[in-house]
Amino acid sequence: RAFVFFADENVDYAIVEVGLGGRYDATNVIMPLVSVITNISLDHQQQLGETIEDIASEKAGIIKHNTPVVTSVGKKALTVIKKMCERQNASLNVVTKKNIHIQESLLTYQTFLYRGFFNDYTVKTRLIGEYQSINVALSIAVIEVLQQQGVFVTKESICSGIQEMNHPGRMQILQNNPLILVDGAHNPDAMKVSVDSIKKLKKMFLYKRVIVIFGVMKDKNISGILNILLPFANILIVTQPKQKRTASSGNVAQLISTLDPSKKIVETKTVNEAYKKAIEIAGKKDLIFGTGSLFTVGELIQIFMKK
Repeated sequence: RAFVFFADENVDYAIVEVGLGGRYDATNVIMPLVSVITNISLDHQQQLGETIEDIASEKAGIIKHNTPVVTSVGKKALTVIKKMCERQNASLNVVTKKNIHIQESLLTYQTFLYRGFFNDYTVKTRLIGEYQSINVALSIAVIEVLQQQGVFVTKESICSGIQEMNHPGRMQILQNNPLILVDGAHNPDAMKVSVDSIKKLKKMFLYKRVIVIFGVMKDKNISGILNILLPFANILIVTQPKQKRTASSGNVAQLISTLDPSKKIVETKTVNEAYKKAIEIAGKKDLIFGTGSLFTVGELIQIFMKK
């Protein structure tokens, strides 16, 4: 239906996101101008495989013959991607941290220099966190590859577009005093990236305690996520977003007690209740961090939209 809509509207270009994996995804029927593979982490293992290499192999299924590929994957996945590119005679364009030089990183924005394949770009973006600089650089790299195929986008348009965009639910600040930050991290790798990004922000916001609102789906690697989150959190408020796949707050609280018996836990049944409890507990210099699922984060954002 989406493809029919694009055809009816006669769009110039469509950005089509793969739903799950790549090789067998419904979106894989198209012939793209460029195939893009973002960073790969362990998630959806039941469908995609138990290792990074397995998942990379599924993702590599979107690589088409003689069609350029742009990626920011790590070493393990890159080996798999390279082999598929060679097999399909597809040019491979890789974005790494080496190409990115952070100039300023604040609570509301960051600026960095990206040394692209053909140009240098000084970029300002509202997307905070080091991982977002890589995502932004990846998008610029895609445009540069498309430019080689006759797609005309000026450097000024690229930079102004990046400055205007936002990404709800990803390192998003909802309020100050106390600072409420949400991020939809829902696997161990994503949680590590989020926690590391927040730790770096402490240079600008000297928060005292970290109060986490945590709601997660039961099919996720909950122990792996908590092993990253527990050393960072002072208080965990466990909750249940309105989804059939939600892990019960009771079960999550029990798991936390097993992993860290000394951790202070507050058990709630709804995200709204968890939010109220967090506000009740938090001082003005504390950080409230909502995470564990995009569903949890989505409900927290809705609370603020209704204010």
